[in-house]
Amino acid sequence: MSFPFRLYVISDRARMGDDPASAVASLAQVGLRAFHWREKDLTPAETYGRVAEIAQRIDATGLLRADPCGNAEAPTDRFRLFVNDRADLALSLCLDLHLTESSLPTQAVRGILHPGQLIGRSTHGLEGARRAESEGADFVTFGPVYDTFSKRIYGPPAGLASLREVCSSLTIPVFALGGVNAARVAECRRAGAAGVAVVGAVWNADDRVQAVRELLAAAS
Repeated sequence: MSFPFRLYVISDRARMGDDPASAVASLAQVGLRAFHWREKDLTPAETYGRVAEIAQRIDATGLLRADPCGNAEAPTDRFRLFVNDRADLALSLCLDLHLTESSLPTQAVRGILHPGQLIGRSTHGLEGARRAESEGADFVTFGPVYDTFSKRIYGPPAGLASLREVCSSLTIPVFALGGVNAARVAECRRAGAAGVAVVGAVWNADDRVQAVRELLAAAS
């Protein structure tokens, strides 16, 4: 399935510096086309302000951000900016939406968004991934595929075999998440992943711009 991006970078504002909007814009300028603001501890008002600032900064670079609420004329390579869980914010800012496994059913929020707004969903097993597809998600993230410190409290990683099973069972794109770095992209793709979703591979890197270049090259 053709999809407008293969690399999905997720926020970690504790490691993004004092100006997250500039950090995201610098990655967009070297080819990043999908970013997910996932800061669950912020209030809706705080999230609105942060995401609006990122959107404005992306626009200022001359790069197109998310499809303006279903404009069919928008180019397919536009920058896609995802807000976490809040359909109201996605609608008011004309952005895309990412849901967790415990969020409202996808079809419940699909009905209030515009057709051009993408909906992604986090999944951690085959049953959840199948449910996300049946409810109308445009893509899912699946993981953790590899061992990653932040997820150890939830048990062992799913592994490549589980990733392969999920990818072969779905028709929508699956993005491998959890412990993914540039060296591991190829085996995720061989397992059937449409692309990869990353946090630490970018925000822990000494050179984030170079990290994104390497991830994009590996995912292409």
